[in-house]
Amino acid sequence: MEPKFLRDKRFWAATFLITWAAALQAHMTWLQRQISFHEKFGGVKEKGSEVKKKADDLSEDNQGEFNDNQPILEYQGNDAERLE
Repeated sequence: MEPKFLRDKRFWAATFLITWAAALQAHMTWLQRQISFHEKFGGVKEKGSEVKKKADDLSEDNQGEFNDNQPILEYQGNDAERLE
């Protein structure tokens, strides 16, 4: 036997309204966090364009050829100083 309030349309309307309001509030909070992050760190497009520009500059320097002798990272200093 089910409770009477489950048959009441007002109960389901109120439940829907409360759920919708909570979801809207969560969405607005999420948007505010996205805006704050964008203001603090900048956009992804800005960073992506810098990376693409650097990649384009590197490809122009190498002209699409792979140079096996070119070091990926250069060590500044000598090994004897590092080991002491």
